[in-house]
Amino acid sequence: SEKSLQYELEFAKANAVSPLHIEKAEQKLEQYKALAEQNAIGIPNKNSLKIALNEIDRAYEPKILAWEKGHAAWENLFNDIAFWSLSYCSFAPTIEPWSMSADPAKAVLKTQKITPGLFRAREKRYYHYYDGDFKSLLQHPSFKWEIEHHKFGYSQEFTMYLLQEVLPVCQPNQDLSSEVKAKHEDMYTNNRIQNPELMKYQENFAAFYDQKFGAGRYWEKYGPKPNINSSAAPWNWEAFESEIF
Repeated sequence: SEKSLQYELEFAKANAVSPLHIEKAEQKLEQYKALAEQNAIGIPNKNSLKIALNEIDRAYEPKILAWEKGHAAWENLFNDIAFWSLSYCSFAPTIEPWSMSADPAKAVLKTQKITPGLFRAREKRYYHYYDGDFKSLLQHPSFKWEIEHHKFGYSQEFTMYLLQEVLPVCQPNQDLSSEVKAKHEDMYTNNRIQNPELMKYQENFAAFYDQKFGAGRYWEKYGPKPNINSSAAPWNWEAFESEIF
């Protein structure tokens, strides 16, 4: 129905997975209205509508898949170098996943030694499909989209640290220097690793949900509401873009 397609569009905008999801929902609603105008009773022919909506789904499937692959590429590489950097922090043996090992110190050392090789192998595989280097992957539109919609987990400060301090030395048989490690520990201790505006996305979606199903229903069903304790500065995409690209 037109009502369900309108809801699908509003959901896509609130959920903000990608602009492609929004475009797809918009086209479906437009197609419904166009077919309805062609019918004397103002309702689309059921079979014609089904065919038209399926065609839209098929047209967007490869586009959305390409978006998801680009997103996964930079996300996985970020997680790799962040994990490697974290393993050099003095408290690493006391936190998961290393603390769950029978020998946490040995597990930390294993992460330090094997992660760079795994990272570079993964990096090379991605570059087979995406020309350039890690920073060029960040020019995939999904990265800017995540930043602008407050969905990227790391703060700008920590992201810059990873790209400028950790990425160059994440090589087999290399270690983080004491100076670089100290920067990670400082950001960890002073709560500057997490994106301070990370809750904005969820708050926006909660507002959409509550509008549809009643005030307070979102957190009542999916709560408790997380507490984002970050003293980092908010993201400034223009400043990031000018320094990195």
